[in-house]
Amino acid sequence: MGPDAEAKILNFTRLHAVSNRPHPSRNGHARARQASADLLGEIDQIFDRRARSLHEAAEQHAQVDAERARTQEEFSAACSAEIRPAMQAFLDRIRKRGGGGFVEEREANAADGVAPGITLWMSLFGDIIGSPHPDQHPFLQLDLDAAQRQVLVAAGHMWQGRDTSGRVGSWDLAEITSDTVTEELLAVLRKAAG
Repeated sequence: MGPDAEAKILNFTRLHAVSNRPHPSRNGHARARQASADLLGEIDQIFDRRARSLHEAAEQHAQVDAERARTQEEFSAACSAEIRPAMQAFLDRIRKRGGGGFVEEREANAADGVAPGITLWMSLFGDIIGSPHPDQHPFLQLDLDAAQRQVLVAAGHMWQGRDTSGRVGSWDLAEITSDTVTEELLAVLRKAAG
């Protein structure tokens, strides 16, 4: 086999004897592996807490979405039963007196952050030609704030550039009646005709 003056290469007996002796670092590695396993167990705890937190957040989000949908349905029902009929009756009376206008409804679009709403645009003389504008035409605008379960009320008292427009208050969704709507429309008309 080749020269091995010190018998280092083929010293199997010595190698076997060395491998049977306890290695000083093996017990240390076992203890380190145990400690690491204990420490690494915290990773599972962290991910479990995170999963629970995400699940709870998803449940809360689903509840908020369900409540928002119920509120939008209530607003839609209020529009059908109280708001739209009151606005239409008011508009019919304005038309009998030579005025005009129309009811404009806006559907909700959650992706764009648009709330549902309904607006009555008015003209004190004839129909509205073109698109209505808050600084030219009296209006009553009702927008749903689903988070607060309220209807935001904005009114424009402008007639041909005179007077003001903007938010005038809010109504509790459950308390809207056709009389509430009609009273607010009369206030708008009084100021616009001023």
